[in-house]
Amino acid sequence: YAGLQQQLEQLSNRLAILMRVLPAGVLVIAPDGRIAQANPTAEALLSPALEGATWSRVASRLQLDLTAGEALVEVGHETRRLALSHTRIGPDREHIILLHDITDTHRLRRAAGRQERMAAMGLTPDVQRAINQRQQSPELQPAAAPSDLIQRLMGAGWTPPAVTAETQNA
Repeated sequence: YAGLQQQLEQLSNRLAILMRVLPAGVLVIAPDGRIAQANPTAEALLSPALEGATWSRVASRLQLDLTAGEALVEVGHETRRLALSHTRIGPDREHIILLHDITDTHRLRRAAGRQERMAAMGLTPDVQRAINQRQQSPELQPAAAPSDLIQRLMGAGWTPPAVTAETQNA
């Protein structure tokens, strides 16, 4: 009996260390819907002191994304993208929810897709950088609408040329 007790204690310690160092968030949801266990990563992504809270309250903070299995959550002053997966454990109806922060991966994937589209249009990296810099420029203003442009030109004394038979056929 003492040997089994010692093995159980070692296994429990190993599991506690694993939960603490995992880069993914881990939540264990009890059959009554309360969070029975949460690792530090889950608490950093969702909120501190998750244990004992109801999963429905915590899940209400998640904004489901159009991509299946992904959600957005406010962490501090930024929005993070999480990939969620869930597994049911045994007959007790407990669930494990894994939370992976894929924010940086998603940004890189979008940037790569944009680069591919620009390359397909034949834009060189130099032209792409110039376009990106121009789009990020605060002084960039939308082009004037044609009617606005005409009014400004007319205000400057410009008059449109007369349409004659010669200019129509040209």
